[in-house]
Amino acid sequence: MHLIPPWSPAASSPDFGAKQMTRLQWRRINLELDKVWTDPALKSYQTKIQAATLRGDLAEQSRLQAEQTVAVAEISAKMRGLLRADIVQPVDASLLDLQARLTGSTNKVERAAILNELAQKLGRVKFIGNNPASGADAYGATSGVASRHGLMIQLSWLSLNDATTSLPALSEWLCNSGCKGTRYDFVGSFPIAASGDSD
Repeated sequence: MHLIPPWSPAASSPDFGAKQMTRLQWRRINLELDKVWTDPALKSYQTKIQAATLRGDLAEQSRLQAEQTVAVAEISAKMRGLLRADIVQPVDASLLDLQARLTGSTNKVERAAILNELAQKLGRVKFIGNNPASGADAYGATSGVASRHGLMIQLSWLSLNDATTSLPALSEWLCNSGCKGTRYDFVGSFPIAASGDSD
């Protein structure tokens, strides 16, 4: 989605605080909707689907999967309704609508349009046309894994768009955020597999 990372200079703009709040709401929506899969009403479906598959009963398997899909959609809609009605920790209704549209969409073009709309709400880097402006995404990352263990935050791995730009900014941001005892290792790019033309 090409979001502005909090260590980017673009994060110092006056409206970035509001984008951060929107990101927290988006995270909350997704955490709450992940709980749908623990709903007791869905518990027996996977066992029944696996049993039908083992028996070779593809018609029963398809019927159960369709039933499960309907149940998940109903429980998700109920969860979105609860979030929409929460006056203690309100959630932007337009984010709930985007989440519902994103979940229900299988069309690649439609999903891209929804993600574009969402990215603008969450704080996207500057774009020119359909692509990030030159250098606008230099502070970003393509992927990574972060976890928290008490007071320790661990970035198991992080793939930065431009390490020469983003790594110093990330390090400074962590220090300014009060992080102490930072340790790190550098690992280069993954090796490219040898071509089949070698002797």
